[in-house]
Amino acid sequence: MERRLDRDFAMVAGIALVTCLLLGWVQNTVGVIAVAGGQGWDGSVFVRVIHEIVTGAYSNSDPYRAIRTVAFPAIYYIEYFRPEANIVNAQRNVNILSMVASICMLYTSARLKSVARSTAVVTVATFFAAWCVLVVPVFTPVLTDHLAIFTSSLSLLLWAADRKRGLYVIVLACVWVMPSAALIPLALLAMKDEPGDTRWPPVPVRINVACLLASLAICAAVYMWKGPALLEGVDTHVFDFPRNPDGELTGSLRLLPVSIIVVIAMVFLCVRSAVLFLTSHIRHVDAKRVVVGLLVALASFAVMRLLIDFDKGFSAGQLFNNMTKQALSAPLKTWAAHAAYFGPAVLVTYYFVAFRRTVLPAPVLLCLVGFMPLLALGSETRQWIAVLPVVMLALCFLPLSMRTRLALMLFSVCMFWGVWTLNDEVTQAVVTNVGLQHPLWNSYMGRVGPWMTMGVYRYWLVLATLMMIALYLVEVLPRRLSRRVRG
Repeated sequence: MERRLDRDFAMVAGIALVTCLLLGWVQNTVGVIAVAGGQGWDGSVFVRVIHEIVTGAYSNSDPYRAIRTVAFPAIYYIEYFRPEANIVNAQRNVNILSMVASICMLYTSARLKSVARSTAVVTVATFFAAWCVLVVPVFTPVLTDHLAIFTSSLSLLLWAADRKRGLYVIVLACVWVMPSAALIPLALLAMKDEPGDTRWPPVPVRINVACLLASLAICAAVYMWKGPALLEGVDTHVFDFPRNPDGELTGSLRLLPVSIIVVIAMVFLCVRSAVLFLTSHIRHVDAKRVVVGLLVALASFAVMRLLIDFDKGFSAGQLFNNMTKQALSAPLKTWAAHAAYFGPAVLVTYYFVAFRRTVLPAPVLLCLVGFMPLLALGSETRQWIAVLPVVMLALCFLPLSMRTRLALMLFSVCMFWGVWTLNDEVTQAVVTNVGLQHPLWNSYMGRVGPWMTMGVYRYWLVLATLMMIALYLVEVLPRRLSRRVRG
């Protein structure tokens, strides 16, 4: 046992060193985004709000981002004690440390759950190769996304180590940092320890029919509630017309009927997954922990409402309307965007969740099912970034051969086609003041769903489709054929 612990400690130390060196290399390669001196669009607002709070001149112009400034203790420290320091460089260093810690915690969580060392190493390498882990933390450092990855990884470690009380603290913090991230610790708290590994039962025809009818009813109710306005501007709702007079659109009205069918299918899969989980695992839910977790979240939210006035200034956009337009802009554009931002592992994991009877720890499965509607309908992947560590941990438990795991890792690495020209193209785009759908922005905005042009969308969709077909031919089909031969 001691020898095993020593080997794991040495492996964690090696992973931390390699991760730190690679992030440092990427930092020197890509530089920082040429917007607001490296702070970026949102980041410049965060820095301005923090400066206002520190100097006692808070104007309440952006309560939505004011609550999220708790994610930047280093910037608060600089504003209070070292105003001459470089905020961007300091935050980049913090992000590097948090990514290193996140990767090490994910590896440790997998090993605590008895995942083979080789599987855990390949999985964390795939996690590290995700665009939002290897590039974004150093290129656009002043974002709350990076702390959301850290809190999610820490939640998984606390769950794997059976230290669940710490999850309440994470719930408390996530309400401020990124509300969707609070779903991870809440889901990990919700399940008792008894169920262990679980698998979907066979799905009777009547369940499929009932879920389909429920899905149609939900979609019809939404349309009746919102009306035809729900379909207006699905191809242009984030299009920057003044600076893109001849640019590609971000959606297609011609494909709208196909998009509607795909959305109904996505709602069906989400409803069916939720029904299967509830019918299979409702008896294993720890009601006491769920209630306490929700009370902690509500208490944190109540304190937020007391301290911050949301009646003035920017208090976030219309999330439901935006997600609907994102889902309808083009067929499967949401999943194409997730593949570009998270890597192909998200498609593989959710393929098994939606279609295959596979073994997963119940709390991990609950996290994935809880995020499934958000991922299916919202293409701004960074809003759901907290689920990425869970997706990667689930990947450890899927019945995949090592060659497939290595292929996924290599595929993720190969998706860095734009990193070498990222800084030059973005800098030129900013200098020439072109719109966000201009080709110069493709290496950055081409991975952010709502702003992704149709040309870039088709590229990612074809790439993701080919990868999933290859997975099916290599992993799924041979097993089905072998079962038929044995039968």
